[in-house]
Amino acid sequence: MNTKVEGVTLAEPTLRAPICCILGHVDVGKTQILDSIRHTSVQANEAGGITQQIGATLLPRKRIYEEIKKVADFYPLKIEIKDLLVIDTPGHETFSNLRSRGSGLCDIAVLVIDIHRGV
Repeated sequence: MNTKVEGVTLAEPTLRAPICCILGHVDVGKTQILDSIRHTSVQANEAGGITQQIGATLLPRKRIYEEIKKVADFYPLKIEIKDLLVIDTPGHETFSNLRSRGSGLCDIAVLVIDIHRGV
């Protein structure tokens, strides 16, 4: 059963939730971006504001829809996922083994870059 709301078609999902890994150097805003999407304040509670461990969040389909409907007027979308599992990785070099483990699990990777520092 498909549901269409405000230019976004929500198809009944048949697959597992994809895994999205958020990657980037230390202090570029990876956790802050996720905090904005989740309406949380995880980054503010981290020691020095730097993520020290891998964090995982299951974003429900409804929350994903709320984010993508912001662009639905410009680009019609058809969403065929149930939920989205997001893995937040630490950016500091000390935690490279955690980043490696997290990125090895993902279906989708998002690389966050500080425009002032470059790649």
